[in-house]
Amino acid sequence: MKEFDKFLDGIVNNIIWGWPLIILILVMSLYFGFKTKFCYLRYFFKSSKYMFEKNEDKTKVSPFQAISLIIANQAGTGNIIGVAAAIFLGGPGAIFWMWITALVGSSLSFAENTLAQMYKSEINQEYRGGPSYYILKGLKSPKMAIIVSFILLLCLGLLMPTIQSATISNALEQNLSIPKIITALLIGFNLIIIIIGENKKIVTSASLIVPFMTILFFGSTLTVLFFNLDKVNDVFYLIFNNAFNQNAVFGAIIGEALSHGVRRGLFTHEAGLGSTPNTAASGNVRHPVHQGLTSSFCVFLDILMCTLTAFVIIATNSYNVVTSSGDFLHVGLNGVNYEQFAQHALSSVFPNTGSLLVSISILLFGFMAIVGAFYNGQTNLYFIFKDEKKRKRTMKIYKVTFIFTMAICCLYETTTAWKLTDIAVGVAALINLIVLFLLRNDVFTCLKDYEENIKDDKNRKYINEKLECWKK
Repeated sequence: MKEFDKFLDGIVNNIIWGWPLIILILVMSLYFGFKTKFCYLRYFFKSSKYMFEKNEDKTKVSPFQAISLIIANQAGTGNIIGVAAAIFLGGPGAIFWMWITALVGSSLSFAENTLAQMYKSEINQEYRGGPSYYILKGLKSPKMAIIVSFILLLCLGLLMPTIQSATISNALEQNLSIPKIITALLIGFNLIIIIIGENKKIVTSASLIVPFMTILFFGSTLTVLFFNLDKVNDVFYLIFNNAFNQNAVFGAIIGEALSHGVRRGLFTHEAGLGSTPNTAASGNVRHPVHQGLTSSFCVFLDILMCTLTAFVIIATNSYNVVTSSGDFLHVGLNGVNYEQFAQHALSSVFPNTGSLLVSISILLFGFMAIVGAFYNGQTNLYFIFKDEKKRKRTMKIYKVTFIFTMAICCLYETTTAWKLTDIAVGVAALINLIVLFLLRNDVFTCLKDYEENIKDDKNRKYINEKLECWKK
């Protein structure tokens, strides 16, 4: 197993997550940001309005339900454990680079989710879309679309959610002494209930659970922050100082701060990955840009959750920082792994329920991210198999494989799962960024139509006779 981990380390650090990909992500984010004149910031308040846009066809997924699916995808264990891991390996400065990735990366979220709506298809009275669909219809490349669909099915529909299962089982074992085999059975059983049968169960579960878990998370973290308000300025100073000052305590790992900040930031908000377009395409909206803007809004919501996690961990000194060689630069919790940083932070204010609050949050966030990942895989499977009989047959195989994989991953440590996830995130991001650049003019043209619509003070539905779902 150690040899396998070393092999994965080489792929992650030297091939997938080297400087070229990090630079590409930042350059592409800035490119779409400037070309769209940072529309997701200019129309920030309209974004929240479009989340509750009236659904004119009750047989379709409403904008709010689509957004719930997106948040279910984004608000996984990365908002808690991912943030802790970033601090552990990159120091507090990693949080700054998570902010930057989210701020400029929102432009990628806008672009990919606008394209998802433009090129969506109607399958079994449901809207389906994503990178494979806009590759096929936008780039007119069926072979490339099929290849990408297979890759995304593997990366987003199987590898990426492995960290969610591993994190859930580890958290429940460490915090509540629940054996991993029990968690594996629990995850498997609940997945059977939700994903076996109608797809409406997935949408319904997301729209019911996501608001509850979001309120629980904000309530508990804001309470801890309230009791540590006097340390907020120090937290800001530490984050910025670590991000830039080579002479600071964490100066030796500035490069690690940037790398892990971008990597964990991209994992948690998923902007540019090609994952959220699979769910964003399901929404019944009046204009593709509406979806692009609300998806960008979700990136800000997600990074706000990450920020709250980081602030309560740093403010309560519930963290350690280690170099790549294993030397500790800071020890706030002697002998404690990063997976328990959030637990100790919450326990400083909730001494009797801190472990329970963290465990419930991780369970809900992680499980809904698993459900969202299944939807991503399902969408790509729908694209690959057009024949109804073949589709049903392969869908059964995928469901069994997915449930088995998520249950098995509960039995292992998170180290290997993180590496598999990093590989999946990196490969998906590279492919999707190339496609977004090739289809950039479609995004700009659609945005121009939207802005003319605003100038004319109209709320007309987008019409484009060349697009399947936007004809008169």
